[in-house]
Amino acid sequence: MVRCMGIVLELGVSFCQALQKIQGAKDFQHSVQNAFTAYSQTALTLVFCTFMLCACQTPGTQTQHQTTHTPGSHFEGRLLIEIQSSPAKRISASFELDTDVNSGELRLLGPFGTTSALITWSQASALLQSTDMSPPTRLYPNLSALVQQWLGTELPLQNILRWLEGQDEQIPGWQLMDLGGNTKVALKLSGPQSEPAVSIKMILNEAASP
Repeated sequence: MVRCMGIVLELGVSFCQALQKIQGAKDFQHSVQNAFTAYSQTALTLVFCTFMLCACQTPGTQTQHQTTHTPGSHFEGRLLIEIQSSPAKRISASFELDTDVNSGELRLLGPFGTTSALITWSQASALLQSTDMSPPTRLYPNLSALVQQWLGTELPLQNILRWLEGQDEQIPGWQLMDLGGNTKVALKLSGPQSEPAVSIKMILNEAASP
């Protein structure tokens, strides 16, 4: 702002010098007074505009938008799923699991840390992406339908997730066991209608946070 005022004054002086050359000495004083009056008004206007511009550009205290998120849970470690179907199915992989009340993501990792399968779900749908499928992406109406098609049997996955989070879950036909050392096992014996026996074993890393 001070620099702007200096520029205005320098312009005023130059203007006056020009008037002195053009007009006679008699009219010079009157011209100077008129010139400085005009430049004073211009200077005040420029100073005011400069002040407003600086005020607009100076970051002030802003009210941050507060977004409420449902606290979620994160688990990672080793996962082993064995299904005594015909033929038998076995999935063994490192995993990363993030869940909240209505949605989640399960990522299965290959030997070199690459993602071999990714399951994401919400209240509206569930998506399975896997390098072992063709096409590699499939959409389902919900998580239960996805698991049924993927593994060939129903799993009470939502109940198991709540159990992992520390809730007291009782699943008919299942045994939920905490073996210590961050090892958790969910077992299901062969049930009616030739339902296969299922074993789900998880060895959680220390970073897991229910």
